[in-house]
Amino acid sequence: MLAALVSPDYRKLWLSVAVANSGRWAMVLAVGWLLQTLTGSSLWVGASLFAMQGPALVFAPLAGVLADRLPRTKILALALATASAAAAVLAILAARHLAGRYEVIGLALVLGVAASFQSTAWAALLPNVVDRDALLNATALQGAARQGAEFVGPALAAPILALIGPWAVFALCALLYGTAALVPLGIRRGVLGGRELGPGIVAPLRQGIAYVRQTDALGALVVIVGLHCCLTMDFMALLPGFLQTRLHAGSDVYGATMTAIGLGAILGCLPLTAVRSLHLRRRLYLITAMASGASLVAFGLMHTETLALAAAVTVGASQAAFMAITGTAVQERCADEFRGRLSSVYTLLTMGSMALFTWAYGALGVVVDPGIIMVGAGSAFVVAVSVALLISPTVRGLCAVGAAPPEPRLLPLAEGEAM
Repeated sequence: MLAALVSPDYRKLWLSVAVANSGRWAMVLAVGWLLQTLTGSSLWVGASLFAMQGPALVFAPLAGVLADRLPRTKILALALATASAAAAVLAILAARHLAGRYEVIGLALVLGVAASFQSTAWAALLPNVVDRDALLNATALQGAARQGAEFVGPALAAPILALIGPWAVFALCALLYGTAALVPLGIRRGVLGGRELGPGIVAPLRQGIAYVRQTDALGALVVIVGLHCCLTMDFMALLPGFLQTRLHAGSDVYGATMTAIGLGAILGCLPLTAVRSLHLRRRLYLITAMASGASLVAFGLMHTETLALAAAVTVGASQAAFMAITGTAVQERCADEFRGRLSSVYTLLTMGSMALFTWAYGALGVVVDPGIIMVGAGSAFVVAVSVALLISPTVRGLCAVGAAPPEPRLLPLAEGEAM
């Protein structure tokens, strides 16, 4: 189950992901609660989540080109150091009671710019530091680190938020981001960059988009994951309002719910590390896709704290497992010279689309019961996957429904990637 961790470089990458994302989810918890307290509106909570993800719409393409041109570890370290600085400034402002809604949103934007480069660099580095046959294992372990940080981050931050206040959580985030920035500098393989892409940004981006469009399965994977992020993973903006209005809960239950989602993410990803069968993986792709939408529907229908926490675990498990399987399938179909740009497309469709829909859901949550929105969004994703299965042979192949498609072509390692 831990085969990928044999690689020292992968262990460093995994640790960076785990620590930095713990800081990210602690930040989401504290920022969301602070803005809900300051404004009493889910609109501002949604705005903060948009700020932490929306810059991907602009900066992810640039990050992808740079990841194919410059050392990926240095891009990652600089992005994490920037996030640490932003969290430190926010901690100081909050401690002095100077963190109003605009200051919080402004610094959340800085975190969002940094996250665009972090996500792209992480994704581009992953296949460089493990053998091809360990890619699902590595992706699942990284998914457990990334989404399992939804458990660790809130678990660390929730008692600090309740006992001290948001400023102390922001200080913790600065420490976590700063620690994560140092770790990637020790990675030695697959980080040289320096590929000849031609001048500027536009031409290399066109090459990357054309590469994605040439492969039907690759295009289907990124479209479905974009829908998944839009419809099932954008409920965080609704969560504080849902807990306050539906369950009449406080910050302790909010923190516990975030922690439950993270625990579910760990439970969803870890079993994937033992999966070796391609046919089983394709079946799990379909199962986790459907479960991701259905579990959000169940969560939106809950009226008691106990049942809500149980449903939150299933939400985290299904979402994390689906993302891990998708990430592996995408990386298997990508040549290294396009990996940075493909990772940027992936970031754009995940973080960028999530940012837009999170803010929209936050605004809608002002006038519509948040639970109803969750039920509608989860149902919409289940319907979307069902329609795709009916009309697309490519999607049926990805889900092992009907005739089995050929094995994905594992492209040769790029020069300088010898294991």
